[in-house]
Amino acid sequence: MFWCDVALTSLTFYGGVGEIGGNKILLEDRGTRIFLDFGMSFRQSGKFFSEFLNPRKCNGVQDFIKTGLLPDLPGIYRLDYLRHMGRKAEDRSVDAVLISHAHMDHVAYIHHLRRDIEVIMSQGSHAILSSLEGTGRTGWQDYLTYSPSFMIKEKKRGEGYTKVTSRDGVLDRPVKALGTGEKYQIDDVEITPLLVDHSLPGATSYLIQTSEGSILYTGDFRFHGTYGHLTEAMVDAASDADIDALIIEGTRIDEEPGTSEKEVHEHARNIVKETVGLAVVTFPPRDLTRLQTFTRIAEET
Repeated sequence: MFWCDVALTSLTFYGGVGEIGGNKILLEDRGTRIFLDFGMSFRQSGKFFSEFLNPRKCNGVQDFIKTGLLPDLPGIYRLDYLRHMGRKAEDRSVDAVLISHAHMDHVAYIHHLRRDIEVIMSQGSHAILSSLEGTGRTGWQDYLTYSPSFMIKEKKRGEGYTKVTSRDGVLDRPVKALGTGEKYQIDDVEITPLLVDHSLPGATSYLIQTSEGSILYTGDFRFHGTYGHLTEAMVDAASDADIDALIIEGTRIDEEPGTSEKEVHEHARNIVKETVGLAVVTFPPRDLTRLQTFTRIAEET
């Protein structure tokens, strides 16, 4: 955990420092508490779990806390999980969580948050998470909704009780999907989302105005993709905002510029043109820019 305090405003890093992703950054300003992302640390998760060995849902959030995947903070986790774990009900201690984009290292653990914490994201991230919920196969993928767990009800027929399931009703979380540049107020904290280019749509930086000054939280971004102009526009907007604190990703900060999406298109098109018969490609499932690239190649060849 890393901590940074500026008088009435503080930032506490519960993930995302010295690693790729896993962002869980708590912003506090005059009693207002906002998480910047709430994602999974792949490095920490890999120490204990694998594809076929996952934390036990029957333990609520206990496995996640014991293995260092989630911080042991009061007032942020689902009440049904806490009750099942034998912990007393806690008053809400966080007002909202800002989601920079819909990759798991930034959003995976929204599921564990209590239902009355507002979830704020871009319209593109909302569309992706809605799709993931609709097609997901595990019980961890209700990001926008809330289905109570570890509850029972009386049977409709006969005596006894039965388990409450999602068929008994799913509740919506308080979600706000913002357009780029659309200002939003959380108590006295003003946030402005600014779309950036990344390997999936909806990636967003946030310009945050606090009582002590302005913070820019970039999330993940790039300049070399198809929509690099969005990142350039974010930089221009931030340059005009007199930033006091910058929280920026540094995954490839010491590397030479990578291959642009235009170069990927040209190189892959040449390979496909020279291929006799069926050409098979693979890429990350939510990289819609890469999907668009290969769609164009298919049309051109």
